[in-house]
Amino acid sequence: MKKNTLITLCAVAAMLVQPVLGQTRSGCADGVVSFTHRGPANIAMGEEFVVETVVVACRDAANVRVSEQILDTLEYVKSEPEARREGDMLHWNVRFMDKGETKTFKVTYRAKDTGLMRLCASVAADPRECFDLCVTKAVINIQKDGPARAELNQAVTYTIVVMNEGDATAKNVVVTDTVPPGLTHASGKKELSFTIGDMPGKSRQTLQVVFTAAERGLHTNKACVATSNAGSACDDAITEVVLRDLEITKTGMKEQFINKVAGYEIVVKNTGDTTLQGVQVVDQAQAPMKIVAAPDATMQGGQAIWNVGELKAGESKSFVVKTTSPAVGTYRNCANVNAEGLARSSCADTLWKGQAAILIEVIDVEDPIQIGEETTFIIQVKNQGTEVDNNVAIKVEFPAEISPISASGVTEGKVDAKTVTFAAYPSLAPKQVIEWRVQVKGDAAGDARTKTYLTSDLLKTPVVEEESTHVY
Repeated sequence: MKKNTLITLCAVAAMLVQPVLGQTRSGCADGVVSFTHRGPANIAMGEEFVVETVVVACRDAANVRVSEQILDTLEYVKSEPEARREGDMLHWNVRFMDKGETKTFKVTYRAKDTGLMRLCASVAADPRECFDLCVTKAVINIQKDGPARAELNQAVTYTIVVMNEGDATAKNVVVTDTVPPGLTHASGKKELSFTIGDMPGKSRQTLQVVFTAAERGLHTNKACVATSNAGSACDDAITEVVLRDLEITKTGMKEQFINKVAGYEIVVKNTGDTTLQGVQVVDQAQAPMKIVAAPDATMQGGQAIWNVGELKAGESKSFVVKTTSPAVGTYRNCANVNAEGLARSSCADTLWKGQAAILIEVIDVEDPIQIGEETTFIIQVKNQGTEVDNNVAIKVEFPAEISPISASGVTEGKVDAKTVTFAAYPSLAPKQVIEWRVQVKGDAAGDARTKTYLTSDLLKTPVVEEESTHVY
């Protein structure tokens, strides 16, 4: 009769609640959080079901605590996020929740019994007060401007603009300007200093410095700004102090192999402020080099000649020369430019190199051989290239069918069981051939494969030569 009474109570409860969902609500009112505790209204014994507690922050909250009791009539399966279990209680803790933020806590149960069950959860939280803090920063920068070109002995004026591009005040702002060689200041100082003090955010200060162009050339005037709270910055301006003059530069390949082609570029520039007439460029290759190509040039006596004619102020022209050399060595290729009594030259050195190329050949004098019969392995190494190779070494590994007896050749050989190692040959000249010999005997029938390993300064990874010898 008791079981029937429980079924009747469940049936009555089912008519009084929603058909598929049971839930309780707790509103905000003056609380820190509100929450809803919900789950299915009906479930069959043995089935799994999920209960949710949904917490909403009514204001900024801290130390949010959610607890739920596990009934004896239910089997706890899992929780999400995973809860901390203490006896028949499940607990979750959330450090902070912002106003309006929602957190959901799910528990999966399995019904172990029948009857009307009351599932409860509790939520507590502490109020959290927050305020906004705006952090600003000073960002210092500097800009240095001046003329790109100035005439010798004339005044050169530079403008320095110091900028605080940030929002905070830059403090203890000091500008230093380094006087470059070739420019002078009326004070005779090599470094000028300007104290600005504090600079509010989004502000700028402008300074001017005046120098005299004392020497011709490119001069870099550098100014730096330093602060006590916003770091430092530097900028520079480059000024060319000019006169009537001519410049030539020659660049080319630093290295090339002999009998190949090395290319060079010649750039001639009027670095003065007047047009030059009768400009002529001549290129001469040092023997044994010779010029093999010089587009648009006239070849005369091994020289390449370009008659440029007029070259305006600031104008530049470039020319290409190609050379070759049959010999190893460092040789110089010089270019000269002449115009209106001005003469300038520029040279480029090229290291012409040879290249070692090592060939190995292994020969067994008698093949095939009988067991107990002897034969000789001849190992020849040739440098087919054009450069010396050093520390040429040989190691020979014999198979089970063959055993080494003795070793001889250009360097001493050592026989150790099935391996013969020769001392390194110190220097193998181009076209030179060296030779080693190993006397061996047949031990067992078979197709014997002997491996010879060649290494040198050039050949860091061994070159392997395999020789087949038939033993019967």
